[in-house]
Amino acid sequence: MNNFTVGKCFVSQFDEHCHFNSVDGNGLRKFLFSFFYIASSTSALKKEAAVLKDTSLAVLSRELGALDKHSGLMLGMYLNVPNTTIVNIANAASDDGYSDVTDRTRIDTTQKILLTWKDSWKDLRPKIKEREKVKELARAVTEMGKSEMASVITEKYADNAELTADAFAGLTS
Repeated sequence: MNNFTVGKCFVSQFDEHCHFNSVDGNGLRKFLFSFFYIASSTSALKKEAAVLKDTSLAVLSRELGALDKHSGLMLGMYLNVPNTTIVNIANAASDDGYSDVTDRTRIDTTQKILLTWKDSWKDLRPKIKEREKVKELARAVTEMGKSEMASVITEKYADNAELTADAFAGLTS
C-alpha cells in the first residue's frame, strides 16, 4: 500500500489494482488519483519515424509513381499488401481502369498503397518498432531494383529526417 498527496488532496491505502480509500471519498480525489495513476503507468507515445510520415510517403510516391506505370503496384506487392486491396485501389483510380492513367493518377495510387500498408501496421502488428517498418519499406524498394532509393530511405531514417524530392535527385536506380 502507498500514500501520496496531490495538491491538498491526500490519498491513502491504494494498491497496484487502483483500489484505494481516500480520506473523505471525494470524487475529485478519485478522478485525480485515476488520472495520475494512468499517467504514471503509461509509457510515452511512440514517435513516428520521419520517413514514415504521410508527407514523406507522398514524396516517395511521386518518385516511384513517376517511374513507370506499374511501380506503385509492384511496391504494394513487395510490401505484402493483399492483392485484392492493390487491385481495388488501382481500379478505383480511374473510371477506365489502370491501363491508361496519367502520371498524377499513378502517383496517387502509389500513395494510397503506401498509406494502406502503413495503416496495416497499426491494425495487424501494433507492437512492431518503427525501424522494422523502415527496414521493410527499404527492402521492398531494393527488391524493385531501386537500391539507391532504399539507401536514401535508410539514411534519412538514421538522421530522423523526412524524405524530400532533393534527396532523390540524380539517382540512377
